[in-house]
Amino acid sequence: RMPEVKDEPLSEPEEDTDVILERVDGEEEQGEVDILEYETNLMVDTMDDDVLFVTGRGLGLDRLFLNHLFMYSDQKMLVFVLNTSAHDESFFIPRLKTLTGNGHAAPKVINSTVSTKDREAIYLEGGVQFITSRILLVDFLCGRVPCNNVAGIVVYRAHQVLTSFQESFILRMFREKRRGGFVKAFSDFPTAISSLGELQRLVTRLYVKRVRIVPRFDTDVKATFDRTPVSVVELCVDVPPLLRRCHSTLVELLKVCGRELKSTVGSRRKNKSGEEAEEESLTGIAYLPTQLEKEIGERRSFATEKQRRLLNEIGQLRTLLQTAENIDACTLLARITAMKTENEKDGDVPSWMLSSMSSRLFTDIETLAGCSKQKGKADFQPPPKWAVYASVLEEIADSDVPEGLGERGPTVLVFTSDDVLTIQLADLTKTGLEYSCQAVRRQLPVVMGGVSRVTAAPAPLWPPDDVQMFMRNQEDHGELVKELQANQKTAARATKRRRQVAQNIMKADDDGKVQTNIIQFGILHHKKKRARKGTEEPSTSKDYEEEVKQEEEDDEKVTGKVRHARPQLVIAPHGRPYTVIWQLENLQPAFIVLYNTDMVTLRQIEIYKALNADRPLKVFVLQYRNSTEEDRYLSTMSRERFAFENLTREMQTLLVPRSFDVLREDPPQLRLAVSSRAGGGDLRPEGGENERPKIIVDMREFQSELPTVIYKKGYDVVAATLEVGDYVLTPDTVVERKALDDLTQSLQSGRVFKQTEQMLRHYANVVLLIESGVKFDSRIVNGGPFQGELSRHCRDVRAQLCLLVRKHPRLRIIWSADPDNSAEFFTELKMNKPDPDLATAVSFHGDDAVDASIDPDEPSTSQVAAKPAKPKKLNAVIQRVLTEAFPFLGAGDVRKLMMSEKIKCVADLFRADKETLAEIISDAHAERIALLTSFDFGANMD
Repeated sequence: RMPEVKDEPLSEPEEDTDVILERVDGEEEQGEVDILEYETNLMVDTMDDDVLFVTGRGLGLDRLFLNHLFMYSDQKMLVFVLNTSAHDESFFIPRLKTLTGNGHAAPKVINSTVSTKDREAIYLEGGVQFITSRILLVDFLCGRVPCNNVAGIVVYRAHQVLTSFQESFILRMFREKRRGGFVKAFSDFPTAISSLGELQRLVTRLYVKRVRIVPRFDTDVKATFDRTPVSVVELCVDVPPLLRRCHSTLVELLKVCGRELKSTVGSRRKNKSGEEAEEESLTGIAYLPTQLEKEIGERRSFATEKQRRLLNEIGQLRTLLQTAENIDACTLLARITAMKTENEKDGDVPSWMLSSMSSRLFTDIETLAGCSKQKGKADFQPPPKWAVYASVLEEIADSDVPEGLGERGPTVLVFTSDDVLTIQLADLTKTGLEYSCQAVRRQLPVVMGGVSRVTAAPAPLWPPDDVQMFMRNQEDHGELVKELQANQKTAARATKRRRQVAQNIMKADDDGKVQTNIIQFGILHHKKKRARKGTEEPSTSKDYEEEVKQEEEDDEKVTGKVRHARPQLVIAPHGRPYTVIWQLENLQPAFIVLYNTDMVTLRQIEIYKALNADRPLKVFVLQYRNSTEEDRYLSTMSRERFAFENLTREMQTLLVPRSFDVLREDPPQLRLAVSSRAGGGDLRPEGGENERPKIIVDMREFQSELPTVIYKKGYDVVAATLEVGDYVLTPDTVVERKALDDLTQSLQSGRVFKQTEQMLRHYANVVLLIESGVKFDSRIVNGGPFQGELSRHCRDVRAQLCLLVRKHPRLRIIWSADPDNSAEFFTELKMNKPDPDLATAVSFHGDDAVDASIDPDEPSTSQVAAKPAKPKKLNAVIQRVLTEAFPFLGAGDVRKLMMSEKIKCVADLFRADKETLAEIISDAHAERIALLTSFDFGANMD
């Protein structure tokens, strides 16, 4: 049966209208920027505002971000770019380099490879600077950033600020030190901030005053795309009954696992819709993780064994459903068989494989693969999209297109969902249907209906030499950044030398004998360069008429068939960042085939068409009718529309401050009254009132909220990389902060035992701060080991905590409800105490194996005779087990035994006699161990 064909544009065109496309032309060496109408309106509307942009997926957030960076690429202003990845920099930096020219500063990249002195010089160069949050945070705290020169900060992927506090801390210090600067934030994940109160939290952390949402149904966006509609041919493919039943069975298994996961939750989740809403939430479990899965994933250390198993099974079933939709039945059967064999070897068979539905699923897949054990051997049934894909390529090859679209004619782009499908589709295009059907059956044994070799002759759907696969962007990010940093370092140092020369001239006495040389300021060289450019001979009117005539002749030429031009066919996955944009910009295709329907890809094609209205473009979309693939596409659009509706409602009640409150409190300090005979009425803290007390904070702790709260309390935060402790309050007081989930993992792995010993080795007062938070307030998932959970796993965790307290009596534990409560504890511990020394705190290392209980002035005989050796790292788990097995041994005794050259394993410990043990530990402990290891079980105790 032929598929249903719908030839329709994505939007209705308006009569006698052309796309409104503004071109910003640069000066001479400067490039050009194409700006769409709705992008221009957005930038003009928000030019002077501190704004958060929230766009729909695929609506050109990267273009909006790039246009802002280009606008700020000026040497007179310094703009920092935060929260960009290596992929982002590989995309934006080359484009900024081509756009910037005379009068515009080239982009700069600042990371850990740039020295401190070079950073200070680069900051003075101005322009757009991509910088890591960690480096900018340290430079802000150390005063290396020229705050008066900073015009603003641009934050990419702003929704991630909800889970990280580094960017928020940087923005707070920026608002405090630079009152007139701007903040622009960009996000294209409306679903990440659509929950109740999420938008308010994000606006507060970003220190912006306005939110601008840009959905697909926005008036300006719709008007822009309506002027250049994309010609779309939608091919609705019928799903065979057996394949549809496989899809339905996998979806039902996913729902069963989802219901079982809900049953493991201690308290039922209630909402306005009651039970119906709870059941509706399972309809999307086949496509995207549910909220319950995300909550359990965030608190995975609290999850029970059953919950972890169910999460793994749901992930397996989603992968199999994707394979059943995209790949052939033989590959699906091979994957399930391999999964089943591997699980049987491990003795852990997933529960869904033991159900009756899974037996029916295996039977249907075997029938589709042509290896059914029932009477009447069935033939292999290839995916229905294969035949439709072949007919689409045939239609493209028989199409008539104008000339001049490229060196080898019109390019054809095929987008797939992943790399595996890309490889299979490339093989299908190069070899044909029959050959591919036999090739995929080689994955199966002959006894299961497979084939040993391929007998069919290749019948390519497209010339094999013209078929290419695009797996990833070929631009090398490392080389790109290395070259850019070398150039920016040279330019910064040269500018620094010129600045020093200028300062020396300004200091010189103006007696009429000193003449300023303009070559020192680069003006003369700049003029010469411009003069050389002006020597080019302008084209005459005759040459211009010939060029116009040639262009008209090229426009009138029409080719024959596409197959005669031998165009290039490129197959690429659309899941990777910027892959679709890169392919569209570089290949400029005339035909696009979407093998899998994707909302983001369709929107990026709309933007490409709006930017290239004069180029012919035809899009073919392949989709199974009334299938899980269609449901996934509709579900994605529905979730985004629902998210924008929630954002619109929340914007009506959004609390935006007129001015940002960035004032810091005065840290509390005691004033001790003394006798007036001693020369005063009170004793002020040493150092005066203007100097704020300091707290050294480990760099990894800036991912939490506590450093920000400490800074608000009036303490100066000194950022450093600490190996021992997280917060150093005084020279003899250190704090290790643990969230509840982190504490659970540390107790299970033994890491907290090692950390405690390291802190006790170097500090007199050691505090373990156990901090709760917002995600631990509710017990939607599990109470956890510290909230009354009675499972075996939680009892073991609590036992480990008791062992930690018993093993280290000097350890002090503080339970805190939130970061504000923790900051109050810090205030009590820090009050009127001296500040810690940064050099001393950084010098402490935790990888040595020297115990605090060992007296350095009285070394043992073995230590004196032995040569200095490399510090020995001990296994924390074995150390904890020995402490449990021998309760009379202290931590120092266990470490001595494990570090001894005579005791290398537990067997040596049990074979050692009393004299050998006495050389390592005390005589009393050695006697008790010897008595235990040599005790006769048959002896009479009387």
